[in-house]
Amino acid sequence: MPSPDKLHLFEEIFRHAPVACLVIDDHDVIVSANEKIEDIVGYPASALLNKPLKEFITHHLENWAGIKQEVDRVGYFRREIVFKRNDEKELNVKYEIVKIVCKRMGIYYAFFVRDITSRSKTEILYQHLFENAADFIYTIDMQGRFTSVNKKFVSELGYTEDELLGYAPEDMGILTDEDLETANEQFFKLARGEARETGRYILHIRTKDGTKITMEVRAVPILENNKMIGLQGIARDITLQKEYEQKLLLLNKDLELRVRERTVALRGALQLKEQLLADISHELRTPLSIMHLVVEDLKEGGDDSADFMMDLEQELQRLESLVDDLTLLGYPKNKDELFPFQPMVDVEKIIQETIHRLQQLIDEKSLVMVFKSSGCRMNTNPELLSRLVINLLTNAIKYSHNGGEIRVNLICDNHAHILEVQDFGIGIPVHQQKFIFERFYRADNSRTREHGGIGLGLAIVKWIVEMHKGSIEVISEDGKGALFRIVIPTIDHSDLFVTNG
Repeated sequence: MPSPDKLHLFEEIFRHAPVACLVIDDHDVIVSANEKIEDIVGYPASALLNKPLKEFITHHLENWAGIKQEVDRVGYFRREIVFKRNDEKELNVKYEIVKIVCKRMGIYYAFFVRDITSRSKTEILYQHLFENAADFIYTIDMQGRFTSVNKKFVSELGYTEDELLGYAPEDMGILTDEDLETANEQFFKLARGEARETGRYILHIRTKDGTKITMEVRAVPILENNKMIGLQGIARDITLQKEYEQKLLLLNKDLELRVRERTVALRGALQLKEQLLADISHELRTPLSIMHLVVEDLKEGGDDSADFMMDLEQELQRLESLVDDLTLLGYPKNKDELFPFQPMVDVEKIIQETIHRLQQLIDEKSLVMVFKSSGCRMNTNPELLSRLVINLLTNAIKYSHNGGEIRVNLICDNHAHILEVQDFGIGIPVHQQKFIFERFYRADNSRTREHGGIGLGLAIVKWIVEMHKGSIEVISEDGKGALFRIVIPTIDHSDLFVTNG
């Protein structure tokens, strides 16, 4: 039991206090109380002395042992509760517990309790807004320790209120070192009076389970007598917003890249168009000029009329081939003119007829044409198959050296029809082989200008092969000729129609 001197000391300290006060010793026994405590608990101060605290108050304090530990750690504890008096009347009270350590008197705990039941409606509204706000709201003291947090702050971070109050963010590991530096910079800016509020700044909060939340924070100072005693912060979770912004940024970059690529492609298409028009003009002008000369010679009645007629026929074939390629290329979708497949077409015969048709070109370069066939019939469109063979053989003739050899192999069995056309001419560089089946592509313009053409032949070959559900490949090296191999599976094509060139 404390001495009368101790009681007198506490009474002198708390007698004129504006709030209700009581003091307990280290054994939770009430050793002093002022008169205002009766308004709170419903008992006179004299009835409380030398009684255990638990008889009057601690049943209103959850985890009293934990609260004492918190007071021992930081020196104080404050909270608001609903307090029930002995007459069952309920009061809203705000209390603060302070630890008092005296060398001569020992350790004591002072309770300062205020009845806030009749506080203003504005204060009640503020408290309601504080607790139920959709944003994170918190206050910290000048030591950077949390003094209050709202429900949103507690629920989203995963800590209890007791785990947060009295601790600084760095104690909890809530902020990274970089973000802690940012928060301190904003805090000291307010403390030095350099600003009335912070601007919006970003902090990355780490929750209790390790989840990272991106926060947009704004803070204002808490003033008392024009002196800053703490800080109130409002934070908003912008994690999803930042994720969407990042995705939008990536989409914008991707869009910019696509626009640049499309711009380059359009420029390339314009250049291709100009080149195509020039090539077509050249391809048409050359045979027309030759035919014009032949006609002039025929008018003069020369003795070489037979040779002139052969030249004329050759140039007409050249024009016909060019027009056929352009016609196939230009077939629109859903065009009525279709190419129906016919059953059991003699493929060997079509190849022989094509070789005969191109014989003059073969002879001009003194080429040796070797054709081997196992005999083959398949469901196809004769016109398309003829165009396929013409384009392959014309390509082989064009790029063969004078006096060279061209080999044509036709192999058929129950599984597939295989057509191989091989020349031993200038070949195709490996890096260009993946482009040769594209429309208007010609490998190495310096060489193709010499041999003519507008880059449609192999594109049309591939298109016809695909209409037969087949495949085509090229095997070649620069300077060592080229082998084109077509494989068409042995299936019924009688119901297939070509509708798009």
